[in-house]
Amino acid sequence: MFAETVIGAPHGILVSRITVYLSNAKNTGAVALKINPTIYCVSFKFAK
Repeated sequence: MFAETVIGAPHGILVSRITVYLSNAKNTGAVALKINPTIYCVSFKFAK
């Protein structure tokens, strides 16, 4: 439960922020998408 909450919370925040960036500007959205996979990889490594 604890691990699920920790992993779930960041994911929700990342998705929300990325969605906002995409809505704000296409260029920023593209950068966010490139940074997004990196954050996901780091999160997965920390989770494991």
